[in-house]
Amino acid sequence: MTRTELIALARASMTPEYLAGVTLRSGIGTGEAGDACLIQEERRMLRDVALAAGDTVLAADYDPKTDACPPCTSPLCRDLGIQIQDAREDWRQECVALLPLLPGSRGSEELETRRLYRLLDWSIREAMPTLLEVLAASLAPHDTELADQLRGHVIALRALAAITNGTSRAAASKCAFDRALDLARAFARAFDLNRAFARAFALDLNRAFARAFALDLNRALDRALDRDRARALDRARARVLARVLAFALDRVLAFDRARPSPVALLQELLEMEEADSTTDRRSAVHPDP
Repeated sequence: MTRTELIALARASMTPEYLAGVTLRSGIGTGEAGDACLIQEERRMLRDVALAAGDTVLAADYDPKTDACPPCTSPLCRDLGIQIQDAREDWRQECVALLPLLPGSRGSEELETRRLYRLLDWSIREAMPTLLEVLAASLAPHDTELADQLRGHVIALRALAAITNGTSRAAASKCAFDRALDLARAFARAFDLNRAFARAFALDLNRAFARAFALDLNRALDRALDRDRARALDRARARVLARVLAFALDRVLAFDRARPSPVALLQELLEMEEADSTTDRRSAVHPDP
């Protein structure tokens, strides 16, 4: 069995009936049915399909006891999927429908870079403005000046050009960095005014956010986009996802209001195609044996 055949059979096995019976868990489990996270469930299905075809060598690549990125899956989408499914139970179940998109999602360096740009675009132009809006509304009765500043930041961030290349990325990152200190001030002010509000965001978020933009984000992305991309993308993903998204997704989206959907973002990233649609990214990245 080739990897391409395995991917096709695994996707075909993820029928609506199968998906309706899947319950994912937070964190890593044993990897068996009913005790697996999103990535472990993907690995389990790939392993079982390979075993059913009698290919024990290929099946060994997909041991479900671990949530390591499968050879056929986008590393960026794997990391984002784990962040989302661990954050909230409702998102975890929404991720089940995306299981068939994971096998075969690993693409070329160019595709992974476009996914990274879109992830940054979502973080800076969609998630961050939503967070600022939430803070502005909460602070308005107590600190009109700061609330007005935050609303101005919302307008500026949403007016940015879409992040699709190094130039737009640099402009957006600078815009976000310039507003990081005001956001940290807003968290501190919210804590002074309402301890329950501050607990919802966690006490160290202002520091974590400032570190993400002031210390890590630009340097990580510079390494990823301007130097050795293959190795640096892993470092960039860790910083961007662990700091920016863990911050924005978990806190912004805890509020009952219109907001960007992280599950929809993950689906969008998984459905991205190679610029040259005639190239099969699965066989190009992982040649069949």
